[in-house]
Amino acid sequence: MSESQGVLSVANVTLPPSVGERNSAAKLTAEQVRAIRAAVAAGGRLAALAVAFGVSPRTVRHIARGTSWTHVR
Repeated sequence: MSESQGVLSVANVTLPPSVGERNSAAKLTAEQVRAIRAAVAAGGRLAALAVAFGVSPRTVRHIARGTSWTHVR
């Protein structure tokens, strides 16, 4: 399999049932994750966003850096 075929096959894979908001313990939706990323890009403070969305500053930091909720664009 070439690299381009691998990229295409990864793009067409469905997510496991426990990823993102399908996880029963998820506190955020994909739309909220997009809003957090947009707010951070606009200069929003992590601590203030964490309070507003009911999650920890660490969670907001991971979302902003792209290390969590990686399937949400």
